[in-house]
Amino acid sequence: MSRIYSGSRRGYIYAASYKRIRVMYLLPLILGIIFGCISITLLIIGISMLATGSDMFDAIVFIGPGGILFLAFLGFGGMGLSVYLPARDVIKAYNNNNIKYLIEIFTTQQVTNIRESSRFGLAYYALMDKDPQFLANHISKRIEEFRNSPFIDYQALNQMLYVLAVKLGYNHSGEMLSDLKGEKIKKEIIKEETIEDVDLRIPITKVYFIEYLPSDTKCMISGLQLDIEINTIVACPNCGNMAERKQLNSWLKKSKKCPVCKKSFSIEDFPLVKLDD
Repeated sequence: MSRIYSGSRRGYIYAASYKRIRVMYLLPLILGIIFGCISITLLIIGISMLATGSDMFDAIVFIGPGGILFLAFLGFGGMGLSVYLPARDVIKAYNNNNIKYLIEIFTTQQVTNIRESSRFGLAYYALMDKDPQFLANHISKRIEEFRNSPFIDYQALNQMLYVLAVKLGYNHSGEMLSDLKGEKIKKEIIKEETIEDVDLRIPITKVYFIEYLPSDTKCMISGLQLDIEINTIVACPNCGNMAERKQLNSWLKKSKKCPVCKKSFSIEDFPLVKLDD
């Protein structure tokens, strides 16, 4: 039977890092502080020049940019605080190795706004380092539990599972879940310094043979159920998700990327899915 392998994983290994994500959370706040310091300095210089009787035009040269940077300080500072403050307990839990608390946040957080999203997202990346076994188990169970729910972003859950699999050194999430059932999932996260050693080739087959198509298999474009006897089904050579070929072709003409794993492909790269008679 043919297999579908994941493709270039360099970007995921590089980007899906708790420490890098934490810096991204802090970046707006850091920029806000920098803009604030510069703006206050310029405003003080400009106001001092006016107070000492200097030419107004010379003072405005400092006051104008100072005022603009002060607005930038308010914007970036507010944005940074709105993201950082809700997530600071996650950072503390990570530093204290409080895995139980990280699990509590990830499993109970209801994401409805940016404040809650920042806690949930950072907890996900923290658990990727601290307890990948739990993370893989929990996400896969959520996918099965809410597979047919219109209120759950099924593709987002699949994406989370795929990123975790790549970070653990698997070709795709299906391979990881296969190990998970046997309780032998790999424990070590791939370190950024070993990225060069990762196999980045994409062996693509023209036909992907399967023993059977699960009855609940849905098109990753439309979300409609797929029937191998009726539909022309193709699979992503990177993440393994399936779609009706015509709908995927229309999608690729606009975005040029798989809707799940976001890797760039043409329609010819997606192998046909057929039963292995």
